[in-house]
Amino acid sequence: MGKNKIDIKFIENGYQRRRTFIRRKPCVFKKASELSKLCGGRSCVIIDSPYEPHLEMQPPKEKAIEMVRKAEEMLRQQAIETQEGITKLKQRNHECEMAILMREYMTCQRSTSEIGSEEARGLFRMAEERLRAVQARIVVLSSTTAPIPGQEIPRIRESQEDVQEASQEQQGLFLHQFL
Repeated sequence: MGKNKIDIKFIENGYQRRRTFIRRKPCVFKKASELSKLCGGRSCVIIDSPYEPHLEMQPPKEKAIEMVRKAEEMLRQQAIETQEGITKLKQRNHECEMAILMREYMTCQRSTSEIGSEEARGLFRMAEERLRAVQARIVVLSSTTAPIPGQEIPRIRESQEDVQEASQEQQGLFLHQFL
């Protein structure tokens, strides 16, 4: 007589449920052992039975605990990596939102009277970061390019007014890139 296919669902009858549990439990351990032997991997089966007071484990308790600790460490590392990824995505999302806001303010799609303090701080930080990037790029370009013969070499700005004027010029260039 062949095996009948059964529906996998919760067994309502308590007596049948217990008999099924007792009958199938050794099969689970046997399958895990076979998988380890066939494929060379390690397997760990832990069963918390409602019918027995203690946990049943395969392999023995010491090896099972070692495997569970290794799995815990792996899961902790994955959680850390996932959290770092979420933080990076939140930061990138914030940067995109600030870029959109800046574009809206620069193109007069939004009134500056609507700006909140948090948005203003975010826009200010973004403008400062971009300004620093532009200044760093200027330094790189000025140090790597030799002057063309006959070209005037720009003088170093020494006075406070000259420095402020240069900063305003750079901010104007920075803001121009959003238009």
